[in-house]
Amino acid sequence: MIAKHQPQIFDETLMRARVSGKQDGTMKSNDANDAKEVIANIRTFSKQADFAYDHIVAMNVGAHADAWDEIIDVTTLPNHALITIKDRVVADALVTARKGVVLMLPVADCNAVAIHDPVNEVLAIVHLGWQSTAADLATKIVEYLEREHKSSPKDLRVYISPSIRAESYIFETVFQ
Repeated sequence: MIAKHQPQIFDETLMRARVSGKQDGTMKSNDANDAKEVIANIRTFSKQADFAYDHIVAMNVGAHADAWDEIIDVTTLPNHALITIKDRVVADALVTARKGVVLMLPVADCNAVAIHDPVNEVLAIVHLGWQSTAADLATKIVEYLEREHKSSPKDLRVYISPSIRAESYIFETVFQ
């Protein structure tokens, strides 16, 4: 776990967020051959972070590759781990108002954003790559939280993860 870059913005009695690093191994793979390694890495990380492995709901970003702004509320999903390749939730943002749910967003170079509304006790994780940023997902998730969970933007606590450095990015198109 990256000790240096752990989120410090949240009240740990209400919500905890943790960021894994390269040393924790891959947490995402769409290859069934890697599934055992990925699950072992997630189990180890969840134990280090003191998260209930059986309550993890993992996002599968880019599996739909068309809109890049899909928000899925997982409050009513089953209370068991949803981290296998076939169980991951295809979305660009996950939201829950259920206590004890662990939302997981495997990213490499994009921003992972955690949003917590301590007043209405709702949590969202958002994948902000260039496509979802261009699709205005940052605005859409705040509007969703306002509309569906009665959140007020002034109450939201937002954490943006470390991401790739600008000098490391080489774009194929001007739009990117």
